[in-house]
Amino acid sequence: MNNHPLQTKAWGEFRKEWGNEPIFVQDNLVIFSKIPFTKFTIGTVLKGTNIAGLHLVSFRKIGQKHNTIFIKFEPDVLYDQKLENRYKKLGLVKGRRLFAPTTFFLDLTKSEDELLKSFHHKTRYNIRLAQRRGVEVTEDNSDKAFERYLALTFETAKRQGFYAHTEKYHRLMWKYLQPAGIAHLLTARYKNQIITTWILFTWKDFLYYPYGASTDKYKEVMANNLMMWEARL
Repeated sequence: MNNHPLQTKAWGEFRKEWGNEPIFVQDNLVIFSKIPFTKFTIGTVLKGTNIAGLHLVSFRKIGQKHNTIFIKFEPDVLYDQKLENRYKKLGLVKGRRLFAPTTFFLDLTKSEDELLKSFHHKTRYNIRLAQRRGVEVTEDNSDKAFERYLALTFETAKRQGFYAHTEKYHRLMWKYLQPAGIAHLLTARYKNQIITTWILFTWKDFLYYPYGASTDKYKEVMANNLMMWEARL
């Protein structure tokens, strides 16, 4: 059973057109990536099921077929020292995480008042400030909004000095995940301009925030705080 967007058929199709080889093994999506100028690959299983319940011999066999140096597992489970010890007994070696090393959970079963009270007082102030300033948050999956998302992504990456996926990567991701009902584009507008964009993934009972970008202009209106608040709706 696929319990995360990165374990879906749509994600596999996206990665296939990107140049990887996706294969499902025991209901887990394994992405095989070629190492340039060699015959070897590496495998990744991002946000799959608990490794302790899997028959790893199946992964070894499929890895051997693909000349895989190693397969990296990042199961969709909460950290537990006992679980880590079980992984070690299976012969697994702890490595550097590839996807979302830190995750924050927000309980959406609480009322709006309960949620607001749980926030830092400055966060509550900034949400109300953005509302007073007239920032409007809406879902907009149009081509025009997506082009603005791309522009803001590279503007943000340049300004903050971090690595961003290529334009082709984002376009392919959107091509497969948006029609599948997984990817959604949230925009914040101020003075008729899109100043903040987030791509959100929805799957089962969860909402994920993998990508976001904003302009440095109008940062005083605190659009990102309102985006976070409105996204839960």
